[in-house]
Amino acid sequence: MNNINLKTTFYIVGGLLTGLSMTMLLPVAYEFLVYELFNIRFFYAFVTTFFFGIMLWLSFKPSGEINLGTKDAFITTTAIWLVLPLFSGLPFIGNIPGISILDCFFEGFSSFTTTGATVITDIKKIDKCVILWRSILQWLGGIGIVVMAMTFFPQLRIGGIQLYRSEFSDKTNKILPKISQIASAILSVYAFFTVLCILLLLLTGTKFFDALCFAMSSISTGGLTSSNEITQGIGSVWNEIIIMFFMLIGGSPFILYIRILFNKDWSAFHDSQFKSYVLYILITTAIVTLWYFYSNHTNMFVALRKSSFLVISYVSTTGLALDNYHEWGSFISLMIFILSLSGGCSGSTSGGIKIFRFQILINLTQKYLKQLKNSYQISVPKFQNENISENIAFAVMAFAVIYFFTILVLSVIFSLQGLSFHESITISVCTLGNVGSGLDLSPTNGSLASLNVFTKIVMMFSMILGRLELITILILFMPSFWKEK
Repeated sequence: MNNINLKTTFYIVGGLLTGLSMTMLLPVAYEFLVYELFNIRFFYAFVTTFFFGIMLWLSFKPSGEINLGTKDAFITTTAIWLVLPLFSGLPFIGNIPGISILDCFFEGFSSFTTTGATVITDIKKIDKCVILWRSILQWLGGIGIVVMAMTFFPQLRIGGIQLYRSEFSDKTNKILPKISQIASAILSVYAFFTVLCILLLLLTGTKFFDALCFAMSSISTGGLTSSNEITQGIGSVWNEIIIMFFMLIGGSPFILYIRILFNKDWSAFHDSQFKSYVLYILITTAIVTLWYFYSNHTNMFVALRKSSFLVISYVSTTGLALDNYHEWGSFISLMIFILSLSGGCSGSTSGGIKIFRFQILINLTQKYLKQLKNSYQISVPKFQNENISENIAFAVMAFAVIYFFTILVLSVIFSLQGLSFHESITISVCTLGNVGSGLDLSPTNGSLASLNVFTKIVMMFSMILGRLELITILILFMPSFWKEK
């Protein structure tokens, strides 16, 4: 392990923990200024997180420039997404009545990974600062995964994502040549859309606190909001349209908006993945709308409104629900399952397999079928008008196999804990795809408080596994990874 620089990992994790501790003061300040209450438990969580963070940061501060090798990047990325969600659960301890310490950490993992599954059964009993903290965690997790997807993941060659490093370098690095500038640009766009969403919701008469939570939940595709009622009925048609629009943005690649806002490059909308993403939403919305229209004998506008919200919510893996969609019938349950599996775009806040991988798999299938028809015909699969190399093709196929195999393994584990087939497969897809709370995850209709300790721990691991595109973590379990070269 001499070729692995763990000191740098500790230093980076310490710096991020210190930053996380500072954000814990935001809910405390809000509750104190608005309600004149001081949450001492939140303050204890801040002190604990700050202490560990600053100690790591100071103890392992490098003397020179930070250099991360490929192995270091794998370890550091995994460490960040294990340690930060763990500490983010500290403010929940003692602030949510009737739940265990493990449940508090579960809430932290679910919020930070933008999964949106919750152990809270009645949010009315929860302090505003706790609800706000969940929203902040979703927002931080959303921007965190976008930055990593555009900086670390391509370098790590995870499931063909390196394809987007070349796409990014060719068209954007001329303007933003440094990673720090890329991260800053992503943060600026992310914050811009968040503020815009808040302002639009305020114009519809939404209360500021609800607008703030909805904005952070929508753009991060997290799915946790400020009340149970709003999740089941958002309040107005205009609110639905606004939230749909920002869930759509959250599931699309943020690099496109950087190209538009920083370079006025409107050709970004011709991006192959983005066009496929929009086309996929349009086709599935049309199918669900027609089915709902003929099945429920309602007017076309209502069918279109409800169907489009469902499709965008689940393809972006947000999981917000206007209705109990499972009461619509088995066809809708199947559509939700498919949408949740596919997910949004690479370089977005959404989970799932991602649209571009399906594009590549379809291209590879077409090539194979053409060769079967005519063995002398040379057919080269393409993506974004560029040839797909064998390495990328293999990475995408391997990722797809690993993804479905992981769902199978998780389903077996959950079924061994006494859950039904439907519950096991649903929880597996939801946690691995970071889908959200709208999938009716358990017999408790959305709350997971009744599940046993082992099941919750596996779910937390599955959330991180899916958030980091599986291979980032799974490669650490290979003995060859730790051998020196």
